[in-house]
Amino acid sequence: MSKLKEIRLRISSIKNTQQITRAMKVVSASKLRKAQQNIENIRPYSLALKEMVHRLYDTLEAKDSIFFDKENNKGDKKKRAVVMVITTDKGLCGSLNVNIFKEIPKLVKEELKENYDNFSFAVFGKKGYEYLKRHDYVIDCNYADLGDALQRKEVLNYVIHFLKDYKEGKLDALYVMYNSYKSIIQRETVVSQILPIKIQKSKEPAQDKISGQYLYEPNPKEILNNLVPLYVENIALEILFDNVASEHSARMVAMDAATNNAGDILKRLLLQFNRARQASITKELIEIISGVESIN
Repeated sequence: MSKLKEIRLRISSIKNTQQITRAMKVVSASKLRKAQQNIENIRPYSLALKEMVHRLYDTLEAKDSIFFDKENNKGDKKKRAVVMVITTDKGLCGSLNVNIFKEIPKLVKEELKENYDNFSFAVFGKKGYEYLKRHDYVIDCNYADLGDALQRKEVLNYVIHFLKDYKEGKLDALYVMYNSYKSIIQRETVVSQILPIKIQKSKEPAQDKISGQYLYEPNPKEILNNLVPLYVENIALEILFDNVASEHSARMVAMDAATNNAGDILKRLLLQFNRARQASITKELIEIISGVESIN
């Protein structure tokens, strides 16, 4: 009987867990729809900003701007870099955060230690803070409790602060690590450089012809000084939306797998319970029959 009671308790416990994982999946699916909408809303603006920055880069004056990567300075070791690490506050989202944690040592070894005298991390999300603190990395600032509403002003204030340091020469590069949302089942861990801006050279010569038709007032350099802060802030906001969508999609997939696994365990436990109960009944019947036979 004790074995039957133990199995019954396990079945009850797993059923409760399955209800929780099923509910978490439904909640994440609901939040994912809103996160997807945020991404769809911001992308047209992001593409327009990116196109404007690329057009300005094509002008001779803008190429001298501090905001763009200088090829002739690549060999010089610079003073300071900051890496923005975007993670989640909560767990139960599969390998989402782990994938970022795997990239941090690679970036430190291959890029930061080679090219900068000092580097630090700006962490967004409790999981990233716990990892970096545990491995004794220098944490420049920490902001947790991002929440589903995304405390945009707080995050953007940090970005504006880094942008100011970059303009004043106190910061040489700003990197970001986050999870980019592709689809419900596909996410990509991204490590990219925000500042200085790296321009991908287009293979299509038509772009140069189009850019020559524009007149700039005031000059491109002044336009960039006002445009780049908006560009960088928009990148940060898009990254946050991307990461939130990745979190909810990863949690939805993880909770779906957990619910299915709980169902499989329940099937095995029910089979085990029925066998144990049948064995117990058979044993009791044998004892009754043996008792009757001994009386006769």
